[in-house]
Amino acid sequence: METTDAAVDAAEMTGTVHRNLDERRLMPGEHVGDAGYVTAAHILTARDEHGITLLGPVGLDPHHGKQDDTGPDLSQRAFSID
Repeated sequence: METTDAAVDAAEMTGTVHRNLDERRLMPGEHVGDAGYVTAAHILTARDEHGITLLGPVGLDPHHGKQDDTGPDLSQRAFSID
């Protein structure tokens, strides 16, 4: 749980919550969040940086794909459900 100003979007807090849990050695194996906290980028970061599975609905895709060659394409079209 993290308390912020109402103008801060919940999605901006996912990384902060994970860093705080990690600092306190309270990182869960799975973290369930609502659509406000879950994006494709958050799922990958939670897995790669913290070794946890972030679960929850991913909202509509406002990302229009790769903006340049410096990062991965995290748009919904880059993922498939098996």
